[in-house]
Amino acid sequence: MEKYPKDAQEIVMKALRKIERNDLANDLENIPRVSGVERPQATGVDAPGKTADSKIVTEKQLMQVANKIGKAWRKIGILLGISGHKLEQIEENHPRDHVDRVYQMLCLWRKQQRKNATAAHLHAKLAELDEDLEDDDIDFLLEEGV
Repeated sequence: MEKYPKDAQEIVMKALRKIERNDLANDLENIPRVSGVERPQATGVDAPGKTADSKIVTEKQLMQVANKIGKAWRKIGILLGISGHKLEQIEENHPRDHVDRVYQMLCLWRKQQRKNATAAHLHAKLAELDEDLEDDDIDFLLEEGV
């Protein structure tokens, strides 16, 4: 395994926080520090043994969901825990493209949720929140190998 110099982890965490990637900085911070910090092994979404319940939702899945969400996207965003201010920013940045607006909202949700942003979690939230969204429209989130 590759070792990092002792202070390299701290330098990288500071750089990540400076570019507002606190999610990555927090992940790096959780790695135990020993006389040399071992590089974490890649644990990709499609790692063997991962179930649909534990896979982080993909960009492709977010786009598929974005195509299913209608005019109630702001309500869904609020109920997913996204601030009204952030939703306004998204709307200003994507005034003409509804699907892209919803996609950006879902990407923000994924970023906020970090390791909890699984396909199963998103499915459960959407099924609970939007009565206009049919279960059949989002059941693909629960399928293996998507």
